Amino acid sequence: MQGRLSLNRAWNAGWTQRSALLLGALVLGTLIFFLKGTLHEQVISRGIDACAQTSQEIDCLYGVIKKEMQGRGIRSAMKAFGRAYEASDVFVASGCHRHAHQVGDMAYFEVSRGIYNLKGIDFPPETAACSLGFYHGFLGHLFQDNHDPSFVVQTCRALIERLQPIIPDIKDACFHAVGHGLVLSAIEEVPNSSAGDVDRIIEEPIAFCESISGIESADRLSCKEGVLNVVTDWASDMRFGLSLDSTNPFSFCRDMRPDVREICMLEVSRKLSQVVGPDMRAIERLVRSHFGTSSAETAFRRGVGGFMTAYMRVPAGLHELLIVCNGIISEYRKVCIRAVAHVLAENSLAGREIDLPVSFCEQDMDADLQRACWGMVAKKLRRFYSPSDQLAHCALFPTDMRDLCQVATDKDAPK
Repeated sequence: MQGRLSLNRAWNAGWTQRSALLLGALVLGTLIFFLKGTLHEQVISRGIDACAQTSQEIDCLYGVIKKEMQGRGIRSAMKAFGRAYEASDVFVASGCHRHAHQVGDMAYFEVSRGIYNLKGIDFPPETAACSLGFYHGFLGHLFQDNHDPSFVVQTCRALIERLQPIIPDIKDACFHAVGHGLVLSAIEEVPNSSAGDVDRIIEEPIAFCESISGIESADRLSCKEGVLNVVTDWASDMRFGLSLDSTNPFSFCRDMRPDVREICMLEVSRKLSQVVGPDMRAIERLVRSHFGTSSAETAFRRGVGGFMTAYMRVPAGLHELLIVCNGIISEYRKVCIRAVAHVLAENSLAGREIDLPVSFCEQDMDADLQRACWGMVAKKLRRFYSPSDQLAHCALFPTDMRDLCQVATDKDAPK
């Protein structure tokens, strides 16, 4: 009996030692993993910071991002993108959405081209940055290479099921990217004799968007917006024989049928500051003279976005933006305030979409303007965050504005 007890004690002592060794190895492994991650993040940060000392800062930043994409994949590349956004005023000022779009382009060609089943592709939450520009780029090229209708619908449905819990607006982004892919494919088939003929360029992509079965009308609209978004960018950059008239940029859309013309004109609104310069009142006048009441705020908001991209530096320029809006002597002053809050949210890193809008709304402004500002923040909570996260962020609202937040987080509230 005593021998059996001694054996049990020896076994227990050995088991305790083995458990301690196992636990120690686990802790050590976790520590090494953490330190490797931290050290690599420091390597990324040094690379990003070094770009500020070069004459080609943007190209340098893309070099760092591409190195991460090739070596460690999308997740690491998006970490480098986030670091560039935090560290480089030039990077932010030259178009957050545009840069995210190009990182999506990069991801497709470096990681995914020829792989049509996306189950094995890592799409971390950081890919939602800057109004989902990554997906517009990545999926645009995917659908350029394969725009069979059944593939389009199946791919978007699979992404919605997989990503919507963490990226609520993935549905709109996917069908918007379908439009991108269609027109990228179409331009390859347009003969030189049709260069500059925007109606010829968009004819088949628009028809395709309208013919997709098994989707909602809002999805078809997103697809058509994706088509017109690309061609107005081409016109702004004077590519493929397209251009915007400096005296009447909306004439670009003149010969399109009415429903498509409306979409086109809203896209052209993003380019108004390139025509009139840093003059918000001139942008307002153009919008007033070309849009009815129902579309004018959307058009002006896009005009404000183009103005901010071209001329403002945030966050340092938040007070300047307030001054610009206060310089509008009409009801469009309130529209301007809402537009600034909207654009700030749409051009932020994932998970931080309302940081700058909150800072903007906290400035000293008239009560009706402040309410308009916080109302837009409430809408952005609904767009970017889950219901539980929306409620948590309501604590940031001033007490007399929290009713706005409660409305926006109600499951039946409009987007």
